[in-house]
Amino acid sequence: MAKTIRVGLLGARFAARFHWDGYRARLRDSGAVVGVTSKSAESREAFAREHGIEAFGTLEEICEVADVIDVCTPTAAHEPIAIQALQRGNTS
Repeated sequence: MAKTIRVGLLGARFAARFHWDGYRARLRDSGAVVGVTSKSAESREAFAREHGIEAFGTLEEICEVADVIDVCTPTAAHEPIAIQALQRGNTS
């Protein structure tokens, strides 16, 4: 049996909603997205509550449970986040 890849969303607003819809439409296992983190505690908590996933306070915390970090932040923020996730061993 194939292993489920655990996805962590980084960002909880506009792009994260589109990515969530894409995962739900294309993946059989809705548990593939394991959590979300965002600079905004209010946004991450609301997104997590709405989608039944866990909210994480930091990138480091979500990297502990996710195999892949899906960067759903404004484009200018992608590079430093991707580098940080890759240095932890997560694919971005």
